[in-house]
Parts: sequence; C-alpha cells; structure tokens
Amino acid sequence: MTAYVLMAASVLVGAGVAGCASGPASSSTTPPASASSAASPAGAPAQTGRAVSPSGSVIDLPADHAPHNESLIEWWYYSGIFFGDHDSEYAVLFTIFRAAPTNQALVNVIDLRSGELVGHSEMTGRQVDPQQLDLSAGGTRLRLDGQRFVLTLRDDELRLHIDAQSLKPFAAHGEDGIIDQGPAGPSNYYSATWMQASGRMVADRQGQDINGTFWMDHQWGDFGADARAYDFDWFSLRFDDGSQMMLYRFLGPDGAPLTQYDTGTYVAPDGTASPVGSFTLTPLGRPFVASAADQPSPLAGADQTYPQAWRIEVAQPRLDLIVRPIVRDQFIRNTDVRSFLEEACTITGDKSGHAFVEISRP
Repeated sequence: MTAYVLMAASVLVGAGVAGCASGPASSSTTPPASASSAASPAGAPAQTGRAVSPSGSVIDLPADHAPHNESLIEWWYYSGIFFGDHDSEYAVLFTIFRAAPTNQALVNVIDLRSGELVGHSEMTGRQVDPQQLDLSAGGTRLRLDGQRFVLTLRDDELRLHIDAQSLKPFAAHGEDGIIDQGPAGPSNYYSATWMQASGRMVADRQGQDINGTFWMDHQWGDFGADARAYDFDWFSLRFDDGSQMMLYRFLGPDGAPLTQYDTGTYVAPDGTASPVGSFTLTPLGRPFVASAADQPSPLAGADQTYPQAWRIEVAQPRLDLIVRPIVRDQFIRNTDVRSFLEEACTITGDKSGHAFVEISRP
C-alpha cells in the first residue's frame, strides 16, 4: 500500500511494508506471459470515468490521477514481480509520497532467487504538474502518458524505466472510494489491481529487459501527521484465476486489531469490484524483529516485530488462504523515511497466486 515521511515543513510521514531474508526460497510465481493471460480481460480500459465500486464513486478519472495539493499527504505506490534474463525474478517497489510542495521517492528492488538487495534509492524534489500526473523527486519520475504510466529512476546504483498499463478498470475501495485510515480520519483510495508492465533495469552496470505485473495504489487525505494512520497490516492478493483482493487492517496502541476500520475489496476476473465480508488475519511462524541497525531512519524505533506469514480467512467470498514470503528478508531499510516490511509472497489454499504484504508500525 504505502510508506511515508515526516519532514520539518511539509508533514510527510514515514511507514511501510517490507521483509528481509536469511536465505533464498524457491518462488512459485509464474512468468508474466502466463500470469497476464490468466488475468487479462480483452483490451485495456480507458483511463476515464469513475473507478469501479458497488454504487458509483467519488473518484473521477483521469483527473484524480493528478496530485491533490490541498491534501496533507498523498502517495502513488507500485508493487510487482518482474522477470529478467537467465530466469531472474525481482520484487519491485516504486513509490512517490507527496506533502505539497515536497515529493519523496522510494524505490527498492530485491532478487527473489538469491534474496539479495539489487538496489535502493531515496530522493526528494518539488517538480510537479498540478494539472496532470507528472511529478519528480531528484532522478525519480512518475507520469501518465495517455494510457501508460511511465516510471523512471536514474541513480548511481540503479536505473529503471518501466511502462505500465491497467488491464482492468480501476477499483474504488471503501464507501465509493473513501475509507477510514484507521482512527486518523478519511482517505480517498483506489487501485489498479492488474497492470501489465515492461521496461529495462540497470544494476551493477548490467542492463536487462524486464517484464511483469504491477499493482498500483493511490491514496490521499488529511491524516498525514497522525501516527495512528500508519499502524496497519495491508494485503494485495493477486490470484492465478485473474481475480484480486485488497485487505486493510489497523491496529490500536496495544497492538489489538481495530476491526471497526477493516476494509476489503474483491475484484473479479471481469473487473467487477465488491466489498469483502469480515476477515481474520492470523500470524504464522517466526516473525522478523527489526533491530536498531535495521532502522537507520531517525523516525523509526528499534525492536519492532513484524509477522511474516499469515492465514487469511474471508467470509465473502469464502476463502481460506496461506500467505508466505518468497524470501525471508525483504525488510526495507530507509534513511529518509520510516523503515518497514514489504514482502512479495506466495498464496496457497482455496486460491493460488502471489501477494504483496505491507506491515507498518509507527
């Protein structure tokens, strides 16, 4: 879902999701050709109209792709699995957070075969087009070019150029595109749950073409300075049958779930979006414990505990799932923003597929 920053003048708040590995595990994800064919309705939808929700939406596209400078906090967040040369496989996170007038970019790439970090970049900047989606932070840029979202990074250690296009209508979450960001207040929120993506990556001076799929989240609201907005567990579940599901759970100061703020959306293979019924999230196995060395950001506390595997039980549609990380250590160690756990995972149980799970603690 997201990560955040707290800057002196511009109220950017840092949080997130990631995970780190003590060693590689075999991945059960499939190459993008088979994944795309399983989940792609014929033709890409126009990037106009309303995001799909049960009864219409307050989300107006393409206008709402652009920045909302009146909001205290906003982010555009892309997570996905990509395939490259020699059977290589990568978890890619590309996000820009904005608290006008400042943009904070975070890019992180993990090798899902070896468990090693390929590259990590944090940049700030103020370049923005107020009328359309085109914003930059240093050498990081996100823009909308017709139907294509274009993501680029130019850094000393890592370079990326990825074109992504949604294969489904955008899905509005919550009550017609508005959720409660826990007790911190309302948030506008919609997603592109299945995007075909391709491009090029250069790391360690070695270039390769990459292709895969993205999930994109766009959120904005006035909860930026409220730490309660960033104590959450978030799941984007991407099933092999072409459906997807988002689950969002907030926690109280004692770590107990605040179930009154639970939010979930199920997106059918044809793009129809509907709210999920109640759900239960049960941590499994050994958690990841972040030490002070894992939390270089002054915003982050040490000795945070992050669950890494889960049993997910959903009432409607009725599903019983197990989600486990592809490699153990995917913890994202940030300097400018709060460190967090963002894991690429496999899904087994009533459905199979892959997921990204974000665990954020204030």
